[in-house]
Amino acid sequence: MERDHKPSQFNHRHLRYNGGGQDTYYQKLAELIYTHPYESKDVEYYATKGNIQFFEDELKNGDIRDGEEGIKWAEALLRAMKKNVGGFVTDAIYGGDEEVIRDTVYRYPRKVGIIINDGNASSAEQFLLAAQNSKKVTLFGNQHTAGVLDYSNAVPVILPSGNYKLTYPLTRSKRLPEHPIDNIGISPDVMIPYPTTEQLYDRLDNWVYFVRNYLELMD
Repeated sequence: MERDHKPSQFNHRHLRYNGGGQDTYYQKLAELIYTHPYESKDVEYYATKGNIQFFEDELKNGDIRDGEEGIKWAEALLRAMKKNVGGFVTDAIYGGDEEVIRDTVYRYPRKVGIIINDGNASSAEQFLLAAQNSKKVTLFGNQHTAGVLDYSNAVPVILPSGNYKLTYPLTRSKRLPEHPIDNIGISPDVMIPYPTTEQLYDRLDNWVYFVRNYLELMD
């Protein structure tokens, strides 16, 4: 189904210095730029005694989000982890690689430019992987992104001395080993021939004008 959303033919947004958050944050934006089905790789959970203890503590302390649904998810994950200690398991309820198929392809915007830089990491990079599957999208910048995505869902642990905190990932991407992102990053499709803008303050700078002009010329 194709439908109008807003009367803008071109759209340019910057993600510069966006270090991530949660994948749910960008879902509405991903819907706007969607053009065709694509495969999205899931993650695997490392089934160690420490990670099992982490989820058991989360359940005990009432820290699992999404109410009863979240509790069922955590309990199913724990059962799978306990059966495969030392290995990796997929989320028993929502896991598995997914073919992303949306109901609507919006007519507008027709072309989308996204400005990136080396400050983009984690969920911001996951959004960019989704954006690259859109025929509307062109990535602009002069650097690769940070390359911090293959190992995710980081949790903190206080070391026995009590003086240090270790943050480590619970999951790894099923893109590995064929398509790593860590220490590589995502490269722009079009290089912006201007120096890096260190302080943005939500201003329109030369980068934004470059992208606007480029999209207009593409049309």
